[in-house]
Parts: sequence; structure tokens; C-alpha cells
Amino acid sequence: MKALQEGLPRAVKVVAGVVLATATAASAQTPATISVTCPVSVLNNTTYNAEVKINVGSGAPCQPPGQPAMMCGLGAYNLQLTYNTARVNLIPASPDLPLEGGTAAGFGSVPAPPNCSANCQQPVTDPQTFLSGSVPVSAFNTNNGFGVPVGQASVLKATFQAVGLGSASVGVTADPLQVVDTTGAPFSVTTIGACSTSVSQYACLGDVSQNGFVSVAEAQRAVKNVNKAVNPSDLTLNANADGDGNGFVSAAEGQRVVKNTNKVDCIP
Repeated sequence: MKALQEGLPRAVKVVAGVVLATATAASAQTPATISVTCPVSVLNNTTYNAEVKINVGSGAPCQPPGQPAMMCGLGAYNLQLTYNTARVNLIPASPDLPLEGGTAAGFGSVPAPPNCSANCQQPVTDPQTFLSGSVPVSAFNTNNGFGVPVGQASVLKATFQAVGLGSASVGVTADPLQVVDTTGAPFSVTTIGACSTSVSQYACLGDVSQNGFVSVAEAQRAVKNVNKAVNPSDLTLNANADGDGNGFVSAAEGQRVVKNTNKVDCIP
């Protein structure tokens, strides 16, 4: 990582997971936003990806050393990835790459070379924190230019395994949080997003017969059970309509069952 950083035409480095601006630069005026995307629903014991994107708009007015005035793009970030460990586990992408980079120019994955020291891969993180639900992540722009990326940039992908029924949230915390341009000047972050995934135990919510779709009769019976505790005499129906396994069918679950009526591509 040190060699990569020293080859950059800017003064932004990541040392021990912390973004450092090593040159004096005017503060970037363009506000940045951070969003997290993930699937709406998954089955329990399956894996899925969450993606973090940083949007810096058209960039920040800057004048890199020896360069004309221009608009500088995203240079580096330092954030805390958070998630509910009762619902999901964060899984390393590979032994030499705990987390994957995004698709934005300069923020892709950089696997650790053999026998490297700590923090030589990108993104930089600490796998020892994966069980905590709060994971530090940093990365710097490996491009040889100052002007990219701008707009919405995909910078991080994390793989999760669903381990508990219910709503699984993935987000980014504001402390610590740093987003800087390619000269090291900070962006002000105005919006920090999160995403939520419903972890269900059935491939088709409300499909009692497991024939791939919900019949009208199954939907009607599920709606009758909304906000009612699981009925021992109708355990199979309740279990199939009770997606989060909390012992009763919620109004939202009842609505999802109705939407599945006579549909082959049903909603988990």
C-alpha cells in the first residue's frame, strides 16, 4: 500500500486505516452524500451484498500543485460500517481481501500481495472487528489523475450471511467519518444513508402448499391471521405467513402475501 500511495499525484494517504490529508488545501465546498444499497429480502442462511456509494456531485474546485484550476474528484474516505449481528454476519471476500472495493475508478479491490504487512490491501479494514457489528473501513484513490471519480461512486462492497429472521440493517456511522478530494481537502457530508433487508425463512411468503405461488385461499387465510398469535390448529399457514418468525403475522407480512397471490415470481 505504501508504494501505491507514494505513486499517487496527490497528497492523500491512508495510514493504519485513517485518511490523512498531507498537503494544505482549501476546503471543498461541494457537499457529499453516502448511500448504502442492499436487497429488499433474502432467505435465512443465504448470502447477499451491500454496496456503499459516495456522491461528490461535480467535484470540488481545486488547484493541485503544478496544475491549472479544476474540479477534483473523490480522493479517499474513512468510515465505520455498521450492521445488526443478530441478523447477519460479515463474511471476508477472500483471505487476502476481507472487503471488496467498488466499481468507481480508483476504488476497486487491491488484494494483499504475499507476505505483506498490515493494511496493504484495499479497502483497508480490520477483520478482527467483523463480529462486533461496527467495522472501520478506509480507502484511497489509486488513479493517476485528480478529476475522477465524480458523481456517485461505488467504493465498497460487503458480503453478508443472513443468520436471523427479521429486519437486517446495514449503515454507515458519522463518527469517525472523513471524505476528502484528490488534494486532501475535506468534503462536508450532508446525508448518510442505510439499507434494510428482510430475512425470511420461506422462499414464497404465504405459500402453504409450497407449489411456487400463493392461492387466493392461502392469501385470505393469511390476512385473517394478521396480528394474531400463531394458531396451533393452523400452524403451517401461520409459519409460512410469519416471515420474521416472531409468532404472528404482521400487517406488512399480510400485504406481502396478498401481493404474492397467483404470482410465480413471488416475494420472499
